[in-house]
Amino acid sequence: METKNYYSVSQVNEYIKDIFDNIQPLRNITIRGEISNCRGKNKSGHIYFSLKDDNCIINAVIFKFDTLKLTFEPKNGDDVIVTG
Repeated sequence: METKNYYSVSQVNEYIKDIFDNIQPLRNITIRGEISNCRGKNKSGHIYFSLKDDNCIINAVIFKFDTLKLTFEPKNGDDVIVTG
């Protein structure tokens, strides 16, 4: 019988963090996409949404402190350029 290895959520997050920290173009990446699944500010003041294009989607968040710098109200369908 084959034994499968597994990783914890923490291990996967640490691996992904290492990739983003160590590959220069990903350290402060700028992405263009369309906002979807935007729920507006939650109780904590964060804004959760997705960025999508014709082929893929990624989940994103604007933390409360950064929402104070926004010059517009993010909404579904907005074409945006974000940095993070």
